[in-house]
Amino acid sequence: MKKDGLDERTRSKGSWTGVENYLVALARRRTARHKREGRPHSRMDPDEPRNTVGTIPFIIMMGAFLLLFVAIASLAWPNHEEQKPRKAEREIGTAPAGWLEEAEQEMNRPR
Repeated sequence: MKKDGLDERTRSKGSWTGVENYLVALARRRTARHKREGRPHSRMDPDEPRNTVGTIPFIIMMGAFLLLFVAIASLAWPNHEEQKPRKAEREIGTAPAGWLEEAEQEMNRPR
């Protein structure tokens, strides 16, 4: 070992503190890692969708809101059925309408 702290191996390859040497070493490591492990997805590649994490609860919530909307709309929708007029219930002490005419006709009938 010499005075500057570099041994003969690093001196023969040149300056080990140069940026280009550092970047080349990083590129070699990355290439070797990719060969071993396979190339990872880049940052721009979309991940596989995770339906259970984000989509399914949203779909369930939308279904619940749809069910609630249909229930409220069906209750609020007006009925268009023709309502028959109610027959007046006979009250004690009152005569039905038209009783006088019927009585006059009965009195005027020849026997």
